[in-house]
Amino acid sequence: MNLSTAGNKGKGVRSDCFITLELTKNEKIEISITSKVKALFGKQIEKEVLDILSFFNVKGAKVTVEDSGATALVIAARMEACIKKLIKTDKEYLLPFLPQNQYHTEKERHRFSRLYLPGNTPSLAINAGIHHPDGVILDLEDAVAPDKKFEAQFLVRNMLRGIIRNRTTSSIAKAGFPQMSNTIVMGASFWRAHHLRCRKTYSPWSRVRSVELTVIVAPASSS
Repeated sequence: MNLSTAGNKGKGVRSDCFITLELTKNEKIEISITSKVKALFGKQIEKEVLDILSFFNVKGAKVTVEDSGATALVIAARMEACIKKLIKTDKEYLLPFLPQNQYHTEKERHRFSRLYLPGNTPSLAINAGIHHPDGVILDLEDAVAPDKKFEAQFLVRNMLRGIIRNRTTSSIAKAGFPQMSNTIVMGASFWRAHHLRCRKTYSPWSRVRSVELTVIVAPASSS
């Protein structure tokens, strides 16, 4: 099968996209973009898709992007998931790890409130800081449908790497996700949270059960 999909679409979906990828035998890339902001960001979205296809050495493909306000890190996660559903590769398309997110943290803290968020819903993670929780849990278990767990892992990874913190620091941790490298799942919290946790998930693509990742996050000192 040469067709795969990743992402979310439909009424109420925000800060996400739905991507359909079809691999073709001819060395031609066809990209179709549907977006309310296509006039402003259509060329940028197209470039991001082309860069990812080139990185994975995909030369013939038809790509349909149904955009609902997705950022670059979301588009990259959805594209990588689509590609890796069709191609076996150890390569990982890693966006820059923001220097603001590379901090050691303190474990000895009181954590009274925890905010659980689905790991496959970027709009909720982006706005989690509004509630000022002591902890944010990006759930890859019950909150994500079984057929979405694979793609959700790439999204959580990119959010940890690429979303700017909000006066917090973060520690580096490792998770046992088979689809992720041992160094890319790192704490990166902008939520004013004191700790971050990614719960365990079972992958139908691997016999290895992932372990629970806990990242303790402490507030940064005022500048």
